[in-house]
Amino acid sequence: MKEPGEKSGIKTYRVIIDYLRQGIEGGRFRRGQKLPSEKELCEHFNTSRSSVREALSALEYVGLIEVRGGSGYYVSGSSSFTPGEAMERCATKMIFMLEDDWNIRTLQALFELGLDGAILTARGDDSAQWSRKVRAVRQAANDTGMLPNLMMEISEATTEKRIQAAEMAIKAGMECVIVDTVADLTPLIEVRRTLDTVEANVMLLARVTASMEQLTDALQIADGLVIESALFADGDKATAVTALVTKATQSGKFLFVAGSVQETMAASGVEGQDLVQKAVLKGFDGVMVTTAGAAQKFPLDVLNAVKTAARTQEEKAQAARAEKKVGHVVASPVADALCTTAVHASQAMKSLAFVVPTETGFTPRMLAKFRQALPVLAVSPNPHVVRQLRLAWGIQPLLSRRTLRQEDMMQLAIDTAIKGNHLKDGDSVVGVLGNMDIPNAYNSVKLITVGDIILKGQGIGNGIVSGRVAIVKSLFDINKRAKNKIVVIAATDTEHLGLIEESAGLIVEEGGLSSHAAIACMSLGKPIIVGATDATELLLEDEQITMDVMRGLVYRGWVNLG
Repeated sequence: MKEPGEKSGIKTYRVIIDYLRQGIEGGRFRRGQKLPSEKELCEHFNTSRSSVREALSALEYVGLIEVRGGSGYYVSGSSSFTPGEAMERCATKMIFMLEDDWNIRTLQALFELGLDGAILTARGDDSAQWSRKVRAVRQAANDTGMLPNLMMEISEATTEKRIQAAEMAIKAGMECVIVDTVADLTPLIEVRRTLDTVEANVMLLARVTASMEQLTDALQIADGLVIESALFADGDKATAVTALVTKATQSGKFLFVAGSVQETMAASGVEGQDLVQKAVLKGFDGVMVTTAGAAQKFPLDVLNAVKTAARTQEEKAQAARAEKKVGHVVASPVADALCTTAVHASQAMKSLAFVVPTETGFTPRMLAKFRQALPVLAVSPNPHVVRQLRLAWGIQPLLSRRTLRQEDMMQLAIDTAIKGNHLKDGDSVVGVLGNMDIPNAYNSVKLITVGDIILKGQGIGNGIVSGRVAIVKSLFDINKRAKNKIVVIAATDTEHLGLIEESAGLIVEEGGLSSHAAIACMSLGKPIIVGATDATELLLEDEQITMDVMRGLVYRGWVNLG
């Protein structure tokens, strides 16, 4: 990809993004604060309005800022995305097939604007040089904070070259490889065997360029298919390919349609001719666009055009999907039962999103195959898995820290989503944990209302308790009316037994299972959280709170924890 000139505004675009992002993250621009106007930013950076708008669009896309009609741009407040807004950001995925002369600064701009992945083709035998280029692109991608997927296309003619290319992909840490099957499965099998030999966590996609009798076999060998758009133009072939598309989607396999930018930018809008229409309406995970011609000269404009077209088509597709019953191929009985339950729960509770802690990406992929109008917030401590999940329809992958405590996984996932401005207090979500995805974890579907955690301590007993606070700081407070209230106290002794008995539960600053409060509550069957440091100072008299006793958490307000 050619170096952009000053007219493209990419240099200035990056400077504006960094300026605003650092200002937001550093506190110079506070939550809810109005940002400088487009005119002010143009004058400050001595640049065109188009460069300013590109920067603002990128920051809006990742959720850092929001537009208020007729008023201007503001730092995003506590409000999370609506389901529709969230789906705009994670439904149909966009991937560019890059030419050899790709440029890092241009890629940064594309990733900022929501490009989900890039295909890099290795040329020659210099694996070391190619790996250095990949590392440079990876660093540029990571600098944006978006963690996009990087792929390698393998189209070598000989077995030796194909194996060498696969080994290069593994060494470079690629998330995915694409193999051109032409009319023979041999290349696909060879690359699959190479990946499996070293147990590489690299996904394999088969590029389908012609109608093949072995399409079903290719689907079984690969993790997904890349189908050339031209195959849909032939009536006989289109019927067979459409049937395969349905099977692939319902099996949780990745599925992409590939074509040129001329198709993507077509203004005719004739159904079956437009690349984006094919991708969205037929249920593909995304679209792969060849970067030639206009895409190479004006990549940012092309990406915006593709995204806009996809958003428009997605609205139509969601209406059609809503009329269909959930139907699918059973890829894993346990995963299938779990995800089916989660889908029905989300429909009954009108939830905002699915929240799925994941180590491998399996569970969110199985959930995404249902093509629900809710985003799947897949939270993983593994950057490699996060990048791979950028390929899957409807999934918003988020990178989190690692926790070894099984009971903390869901809360960590929710905290990560809140930090990323995808959820807020009061949002209703469906949490999904499956032992097919997280080693030694339990299977569960939980209906969760996101809450503001005020305190953490050690819970004794089980259950969820909501109520008003009664703070006891001295002997004068012993006679407080605490019936059905949650008593908050530094420590207890025998004089507090009456207070404990009529309370709905206790929150105690003193810690330990052998404390008077712990023993008294266990004897009386009262829920208690001990070791809640500074509870009497952090909580307010008569405010509404919720105790999650098992996890030792205290939330502000009434929170439905399922």
